Amino acid sequence: MGFIESLEEVVQTTRPVNLFDDTIKLLTTMLGTFVLMLPLRWVYMGVGLRQSYNHAVASSLIILPIIVTGIVLIVQYRIALAFALAGIVAGVRYRTTLKNTSDALFVFAAIGVGLAAGSNALTVALVMSLFFSYTVLLLPPITPRAEDSPKSPWKVKKPLEPEENGTSQL
Repeated sequence: MGFIESLEEVVQTTRPVNLFDDTIKLLTTMLGTFVLMLPLRWVYMGVGLRQSYNHAVASSLIILPIIVTGIVLIVQYRIALAFALAGIVAGVRYRTTLKNTSDALFVFAAIGVGLAAGSNALTVALVMSLFFSYTVLLLPPITPRAEDSPKSPWKVKKPLEPEENGTSQL
C-alpha cells in the first residue's frame, strides 16, 4: 500500500452511523456536561460575589463546555474535519477580554470539562469539575495585581517617567 492510499484511508475513515445510538450518546453527554458544570458555576458565582462577578462569564461556564462537547463529538472520527474546524476557530477573533485571572481559570476549566465529556470520559470530567471547585474554595482569592487588593501587604512601585528627550532612565 502506497503513501497516497494510506493517506486516503486515514482521511476517509469513518464509522458506521447509528442514528438512535448517536442521538442518545449526544443527549446524555451534553446533559452530563450541563450537570457537571453546575457546581463549577455555583463556585464561580460564590467567589465572584466576594470579588468581581461577570454575568457573561457565568453564562459561558454552562454554554461553553456544551459547545466544546458537541464539537468534539462531531470531529471525533474525522481527521480532515478536525483540521478544517481548527482553521475556522483560528479565524475567529474574540471580542470579550477577561479582566480577572480567576475568570480565565474558570473558562479553561470549562473547556477541559467539555473536552473530557466529548471524549466519552464523563468520570474524568466529574473529577476535573469537583477537584477544581474544591481547590478554588480552599485557596485564598486570586487577584490579578497586588494594587487591586486594598488589603494586600505588597506595595507596587510605579515605573519612572521617561525623560523629555525620549530616552529612558535605565
